[in-house]
Parts: sequence; structure tokens; C-alpha cells
Amino acid sequence: MDGIKFVNKLADKAEAANHHPDLVVGWCRVEVVFTSHDQGGVTEKCLQMAIETDAVKL
Repeated sequence: MDGIKFVNKLADKAEAANHHPDLVVGWCRVEVVFTSHDQGGVTEKCLQMAIETDAVKL
């Protein structure tokens, strides 16, 4: 259930930043994709959220 714990912690960060990723939860993995659909791709905010994602501790 570590994947779900990770997703929940990431969701809190995403909500605080008002920048929400696409998530896929699978067997022993979580895929996280940040993109700004209204901007047509990856933005500075996406990159910052990727850094925040790497910092999530279980």
C-alpha cells in the first residue's frame, strides 16, 4: 500500500499548488505525469511539481 500512501501525499502537494498530475497506479509502481494542458505542454510549474514529487517521503 506504499503506492497509495505516496499518491495521497502527492495529492496534498498538488492541491496546495493547484497543479494536478495524471496518475496511474499499477503493481508496485505509480506513474506521475505533470503537464499543463492549457499551455500545451510542460511548464516551469510542472518542473517544480516534479521536484516536489521526488521529495515525497513515505
